Amino acid sequence: MTNTPAGWYPNPDPARPGSLRYWDGTRWTEHVHPPAGSPAQVPPRRSTGKLVAKIVVPIAIFFALGIGLIVYLGVAIVCGEAPHYCS
Repeated sequence: MTNTPAGWYPNPDPARPGSLRYWDGTRWTEHVHPPAGSPAQVPPRRSTGKLVAKIVVPIAIFFALGIGLIVYLGVAIVCGEAPHYCS
């Protein structure tokens, strides 16, 4: 058993030289910092195309159907019968 306080220390894993690893006071954790001077990994950017298709398209369809229904009912109210369109 060691008395080493918790903190960041040189990674004992030979596969990751120069990196730091967190010691929690009793064991090494999975948390690792890349070596100093190496570029940080940037998470890949998420595509918004699917988001648009899932949100905007249904809203557009809803409004198109709503406008169509309003026009249909408006003609029906004004003319008395919608299928003849006031002919």
